[in-house]
Amino acid sequence: MTSDVQDSETHVQHSVMGAIGAVGGLALWVLFELLRDSIDSQRLLLWLASATLGFFILLFALRGSLRWRDAALGAAVLALAGAYQPRRPVVEGCEYREGLEAVSVSGGVAGNVVPDEATLILNHRFAPDRSLAAATQHIHEVLDEVLEDGDSVEVVDAAPGAAPGLSDPLLVELVRRSGAPARAKLGWTDAAFFSARGVPASNFGPGDPLLAHAAAERVDRSDLNAVYDSLKALLTTIV
Repeated sequence: MTSDVQDSETHVQHSVMGAIGAVGGLALWVLFELLRDSIDSQRLLLWLASATLGFFILLFALRGSLRWRDAALGAAVLALAGAYQPRRPVVEGCEYREGLEAVSVSGGVAGNVVPDEATLILNHRFAPDRSLAAATQHIHEVLDEVLEDGDSVEVVDAAPGAAPGLSDPLLVELVRRSGAPARAKLGWTDAAFFSARGVPASNFGPGDPLLAHAAAERVDRSDLNAVYDSLKALLTTIV
């Protein structure tokens, strides 16, 4: 009788988890197939996808055989990253948008063994008005809401940001000749290496940074010509 009851409970549990998986898959299908074109912001789409995944992972954790506290903790961190509200500070006239993304999740040794630990890698991009120490402290403050005894946070790689350098007359003239407004750079570049040493530096080149590392990444001929003309006019003037 005990075996029959356990088998029945297991069957119900599997049915519930299957239903959760089906609803989760349907929710993601609706999000990406039906609503994607109506959502203009890619970051909003990413936030919705992260929040949806975090929610259904949490349901799986609560219904599955894994220790629900540890599994729910992982889901909470993922959902926290997806729901993160970034700062948008303005530095030298350029608006930066900070970000916090989960870029890697790993754990477990076999398909039939409960994991004794899990590792989540977060990527935090911060504006140049924050130091490395301040950015690290901010990450701890965000994660302290969900971490418990035994959990740890380790910074494995870090680099300072770079101010736009628009106080330098040469860069100001370059911006003027380009005819385009100065904008905050997405991601880290070697401009930060020079900025940290007191040398004003900015990124100037053709192409749309929003297309970088994407299938549609490209550089149009007109952009190449515009950059060439701007640099030629600037260098001719100063030489």
